[in-house]
Amino acid sequence: MKITGVTPWLVKSGGSYWGEFLFVEVTTDEGISGWGEVTTTTRLANRALRAIPPLIKAYLRTGGFVGEGAYVDEDFNTIDVCVVMDTGRMTERYLQFYQRTRGRRG
Repeated sequence: MKITGVTPWLVKSGGSYWGEFLFVEVTTDEGISGWGEVTTTTRLANRALRAIPPLIKAYLRTGGFVGEGAYVDEDFNTIDVCVVMDTGRMTERYLQFYQRTRGRRG
C-alpha cells in the first residue's frame, strides 16, 4: 500500500481558543482513505519539533526537504520517505563543509 495523496484542509475558528485547525485527508493506491487533525498551537508545534529525530532535523537544517509520497513497509513496521538534499537550496556553510576535500595520508 502506498500513500498517493495528502490533501490539507485549513479551518479557521475565530471564536475558539485554538484559532485554526488543520485537517488532512490521506489516500492510498488501494482506495483506503483516512483523516488526521493538527491543532495549530505553539505548545503542540514545539512538542512536534522535539519529536523529530536528530538526523531528519540535520537534513532540514542543511536545506533538505521531504519528497512527496511515502511507502508503508509493513515488514519493518515503518513508513519510508524520500529526503532530498538539493545543493542549490543548501546554505553556504553546509555546502562548503560537504564539498571539502580531505588530504591523503602517506
